[in-house]
Amino acid sequence: MEKIKANVVSTDRIFFAEIIFDEKIVSINELQTVPHPDYDFAMPGFIDLHLHGGGGVDVMDFKSNHPTSYDLSPLLKTHAAKGTTSLLLTTVTAPYQFLENVFQKIEEKKHNQQASESRIVGIHLEGPFISKDKLGAQPDYVRRFSIDEILKLHQISQIKTITVAPEQLNFSDAQYLLNEGIFIQLGHSNCSYETAIQAARHGKAGYTHLYNAMSGFHHRNPGMVGAALAEAQFAEIIPDLEHVHYGAIKAALNCIKGTYFVTDATSATGMPDGEYTLGDHRVYKCQNGVRLLDGTLAGSAITLYDGLQKLHRSPLKMSMVEYSKRFSTIQSQVIKKDHVIGKLHPNFDADFILCNQDLNLKAVYIKGQKINSIE
Repeated sequence: MEKIKANVVSTDRIFFAEIIFDEKIVSINELQTVPHPDYDFAMPGFIDLHLHGGGGVDVMDFKSNHPTSYDLSPLLKTHAAKGTTSLLLTTVTAPYQFLENVFQKIEEKKHNQQASESRIVGIHLEGPFISKDKLGAQPDYVRRFSIDEILKLHQISQIKTITVAPEQLNFSDAQYLLNEGIFIQLGHSNCSYETAIQAARHGKAGYTHLYNAMSGFHHRNPGMVGAALAEAQFAEIIPDLEHVHYGAIKAALNCIKGTYFVTDATSATGMPDGEYTLGDHRVYKCQNGVRLLDGTLAGSAITLYDGLQKLHRSPLKMSMVEYSKRFSTIQSQVIKKDHVIGKLHPNFDADFILCNQDLNLKAVYIKGQKINSIE
C-alpha cells in the first residue's frame, strides 16, 4: 500500500488530497477543497484509442517468414513513458490473413505484458471497409463490409472500435456490432451529409480523426464534417496541430460533447527524423510531421502527452479538468471501461500521472507501479 499527496484532478474540480493505492485506488482523502501550491497535480492516465505505432515499431510489422521478430514492447513503452496507461492498438487496411496474424500476435502480447508498458485494452480495426476515394495514408486493400470477417477477428482478439465508411453500413450490421460491444466510428469516406447522418443513427456512431479523410464542410454541401458537427455524440481529433487547426478543434469542442483526443501515432513516434513504415507504406518523419512521399499526412509522431502540451501552448488552452476529460474520461466511456479506468476514484485501477502546474510530466503510474519518474 502506497500513499501520496497531490492536487487531484477530478471530473469537475481540483482539490488537495492523500491518495492511498496498490494496484487499485483504495481511497482519496480530501485534505482541502483547493489545490496546494507546493504539490503536483494527479490526473488519470491517458487512454489512446487510435495509434498505429511508436518507438520504431508499427502494429502491422508482422512478417510471416520471421514471426518471432514481432515485438510490440518498444511501442508500448514509448507511450507508457509519456503517460498513456491504456490503449487500443490500431490496424490499417490489409488482406484478411495478414490481419488474422496480427490479431493473434496482439492477443498473445495482451497476456504477456511488462509493468512498464501501456496496457492493451483492445483493438481498433481501421478499415478495410472504407472508401477508395478517401484512403488518406491507408493501403488500398479496401473491400465490401463483412460481418463474418469482423467476427472471426473479434474471436481472436477483442475489437473495441471499428472505423467504417458510412455508405458501407446498414441497420442490421450496425446493431450486430453494437450487440457484440464494438463501437462504430465513421471515417475515410467522401459520402454526403445525409448518408453520414443515416449511418450514425443506425450505429450510434462516433467519427474517426474528425476533419481528416472525410468529405469536408460547405454551407450548401455540409458533408461528413457537417454531419458530425450537427449531431455527433463522440468524435476523435488528432491534437498535433498539423492535422487540424486549433480553431477547428474549438468548433468541435463547442458542438460535440464527446470530443476526445487520439494520436494516430506511427512507428516514428519517439524516434528521430527519417523513414518508417505504416502498413505497406513508407512514411517520412520530418520535425513534427509524418507524411507519405507525395506529402499526404500519414498519422502523427506524438504521444497523447505531447498533444496535451501542444494544445496548452496554443490559443485553445483549456483547464486541467477539461484536459483530463478529453484525454482519458471520455475514452473510457467509448470503450465501456468507465467503471475501472478514466478517472481517479476508489476501486479504479491506480493508473495516473503526476505533473506540475505547467503540465511538465513528473511521474507515471500503471496499476500502482511507478514506471517513469522525471525530476
